[in-house]
Amino acid sequence: MSSEFDLSSLFNRDRFQQVASYFKSYLRNPVESVKSIPDWEWPIDLLTPCAVAALGGAIEGLIHREFLAIIISVIFGPIGAVLFTGVISVSFYYTFFFFFNRELIYRQIYTSVFICSIPIYSFQVLSIIAAPFMLIGKSSLPDFYQL
Repeated sequence: MSSEFDLSSLFNRDRFQQVASYFKSYLRNPVESVKSIPDWEWPIDLLTPCAVAALGGAIEGLIHREFLAIIISVIFGPIGAVLFTGVISVSFYYTFFFFFNRELIYRQIYTSVFICSIPIYSFQVLSIIAAPFMLIGKSSLPDFYQL
């Protein structure tokens, strides 16, 4: 009996290479990569934002040279990333469900929101060097989601 939450896909080398190749193409051309959002399983959808947020928080702590900041960001960064992505995904899901009478697949919305929020995580690390970088990262969000 297979489940959608089967964790064996995390240890699948082919799946890992597929995720890595998507991010390689994303780094080369983010606009084209966003047009073709991958169809990942839930464990990969949940752990990928966690890994990106933890990595960004660890780099931010290394730049600050604070060991406690590294530990805190590795623990709480992934939780914040999943909550941030989840809340925005839920708002998109119910907006389309109630106002446009369309039922979308929540997992694809979640993946799309995460992929589109990667600039926020990357520019958050650079905002330590120069504060205006955070404004660049936030400009990737739609106007109604500006923080």
